[in-house]
This record gives sequence, structure tokens and C-alpha cells, in this order.
Amino acid sequence: MVHAEKKIWSWMSSFQAHGELMLRMPMYLAAPFILSTSEIDAIEEGMNDINDCNLSTVHHRGMKRIVDLSNDSGAVYLPLLKAYGTAFAESEGVGDTTSTLYDQIKTAKSVWAARAAESVAFFEMWENLVGNTMMDFFSFTLRGNQRFEQSFLFEVLFTIYYVPLYVLLVLYYTTIDLSSKYLSEVPKAAGSLIFKFLFMLASIIVIFYIIPYGIIGLISKIWLKEKDRTPIAAKTGYTQIADTPDTESISTLKTISFVKPEQSKKIGIRFGSDDDGNVIVSNIRQNSIAEMAGLKIGDVVYTVNGTDIGKVPPRRVAHTLSAAVGDIKMEVMKSSGVSEFDETTV
Repeated sequence: MVHAEKKIWSWMSSFQAHGELMLRMPMYLAAPFILSTSEIDAIEEGMNDINDCNLSTVHHRGMKRIVDLSNDSGAVYLPLLKAYGTAFAESEGVGDTTSTLYDQIKTAKSVWAARAAESVAFFEMWENLVGNTMMDFFSFTLRGNQRFEQSFLFEVLFTIYYVPLYVLLVLYYTTIDLSSKYLSEVPKAAGSLIFKFLFMLASIIVIFYIIPYGIIGLISKIWLKEKDRTPIAAKTGYTQIADTPDTESISTLKTISFVKPEQSKKIGIRFGSDDDGNVIVSNIRQNSIAEMAGLKIGDVVYTVNGTDIGKVPPRRVAHTLSAAVGDIKMEVMKSSGVSEFDETTV
């Protein structure tokens, strides 16, 4: 079976994100008056390069035609803002790289520009993951190929809640895309005003949907405090497990040591289960911490920092590593048989 490869929301990560959106609504509405048209688009484009949402792609294509972004007065900051959007999408808004780029925006422009950029990034992540989560449900879950980490009940309720808005946004962005070729000839000043108007119109539409969800998200932060609230990661970029495992060193227990510099840093592993129910490394991202440390596809995980793993659900091991920071040691042994089910990413 072919699984969806894009980043999507789980129920916990969706509540967390909507709560964060509620806190950033005022700054988001002020963003088009603090950042230029091209600067907003650069942040959103950088994020969509990572999250790859079809809805956002149509949106940006239309907006780019309305205003000649390459001649925008804010063009000098575009590489910085696009890099910030990319880093934000890769780390869900946390981590050293995102913080460093945020500080650079604050120094180069202003503290208000940095806050506006952050709010734009949060709302772009919302749009990306709303689109990806719903398309995952329609294209994969309804065909009997649901991601193991996902909750079917959450997908159903999420889709029921958001499908009217999704259809409305598809029509809205498609109309912009189709009509933008006629609007692209308007003077630059008029094009910028059109962008701000369309930005505000779309914002008002989505805010009515975000507010009820966001209130629940803010309340849920109290009891979801210690839970894993990261979105379900994309599979793109991971090397898939082979049909026949590597039989080298099947009976040799080895210790893998590496350093995780910060809690939000991705190690680059997808865990699965082997034929005996053990937790195995089923996928590895190229040039990741996991690959550099010497982990191999098919390795059975026996201990993490001295704690026996046993035959636990793969997601429990992923959560343990997600919460860890600093020096990490894993004892692993090559598996004698593999299965591609029960996968989760860290």
C-alpha cells in the first residue's frame, strides 16, 4: 500500500496549534500593514516548500500574479524571511535555527516585523496542515490505508468541521488564481492594496472557524501539557525498509551513541515492528542524526538510555526519544524478519 507522505495533524497537535493561533490573531491581522506583500509571500512560500499543501500552492500562484513581487520594496529581506518560513515548517516553530532567524528579522527590521512574521508562519502552518489532513482522509483513510499514528474518529470530526471552509477556500483561491492574470497588469500600488484586501478577507473567513477550535485548544493546554503535540511527520525523505532484511550481524548486540542538541531536533527515524513484535528501525532519513550515528534499517531497539524497550508500541519509543535531549545511547540488534506496520516517526 502507498501511504500519504505529507505532514498532517493528530488530534493533540491540532488543539495545540489552534490554541497558538488564538494568541496570534491580532498580530496576524496587522501583518499586511507591517510586512510588505513580497515578505508575507516569502514566509508562506518557504513553509509550503516543506509542507507541500495543494491548497496553499494554488493560493500563492494567484497572489504572485497580482503583484510583481520581484520589484517590491521589501525584496532585500526575502531570503531571510523565506529561510525563516522553511525553518518554522521543519521544526513546528521551535528550535535554535528558527529562534536565530527570528532574532535576525528583529535586528534587520523590527520587533514588530518579527512578531508579524511569526504570526504569518503560524497561520500558514494552519492552512498547510488543514489541507494535508483533509486530503489524507479522503485520498487514503477512506480507501482503507490510514496512517497508523492517526485517529479515525479525529479525522472524521475534523473533516466534518472543516470541509465547508475547505470548499470555500478552494473556490476562493481558484477564483483568485484564474482572475489574477487580468489583475497582474494593474499598477503596483493598486496591486498591493488588492493583496491586502484579499489577505484580510481570507483572514476574517478563517478566523470564524478558528475561534471555537482555538478556545478548546487553549483550555486543553492544561491537561495536554506533557503529551506529544507534534504533527504526524511526513514520510518524504526516508529510505524505505527492504523486503529482505540485511542479514549482516544478525546476532550482534551493538551500542549506538549520539547527541540530540535540542528537544525539537528530529533524529530521522521511523519505527515499526518486526515479525516477533519487537520495535525496529523501519526507515531512516538521509544525512540525519540516526544515519550519522550508524543506525541501520532493520535494527531492533532493545534499550534507550539504559531503559529496556521490550515489545512496546513503536510510538512509545518515538515519544521517549522526542522528549530526550543531550547524550543518547541505544542498544540494537539486527532483526531476522520485518513487517511494515505500526510505524511512527521521531
